[in-house]
Amino acid sequence: MSQLIEMESKLDGYDVIDDDDIQKYATIVLGATTKRLTARDAAKADMLVRRAKKRLQNMYQGNVVIQGEFRMACSGFVRLYEFLSLASSFGDPEMEKKYSYVRDLLEILDTGGHGGVSVKDKINFEQFTQREVGDTGTKDRAHPSDPMVQLAGVSTKHKMLTKIYDR
Repeated sequence: MSQLIEMESKLDGYDVIDDDDIQKYATIVLGATTKRLTARDAAKADMLVRRAKKRLQNMYQGNVVIQGEFRMACSGFVRLYEFLSLASSFGDPEMEKKYSYVRDLLEILDTGGHGGVSVKDKINFEQFTQREVGDTGTKDRAHPSDPMVQLAGVSTKHKMLTKIYDR
């Protein structure tokens, strides 16, 4: 947890992220009563996050190194928060708000902010298949009902892991 607080302080040191924007963003995104935001609320939240990107560009105009360091600090904060949240619950709503804001800011920084679309939450991998390069999918497969042919030894390892897990 102390590392996360250090990373948060590092982010704050750039003076790019405004606490008022985080609070407004959290009210819109985390305070939504429905699962999906309305288009209007999503636009408001996006505008609040884009303010930080504009601040970054204005404050460090032409200094690609500092902009890159800020992006890496955002990435480190988000990754560490996600990792630590798997192990425990922080019980810190302010940290949760900042995490959500920085995660969305990072998406904007990664897409270049030119209307890039993130599809990470929209892709359904139920029909995903792995093919060899040049395979058009027209060949008959050894297991037509299962497009993912198991690799040799996988079922043995799976059985061993299942036995260990069942204990």
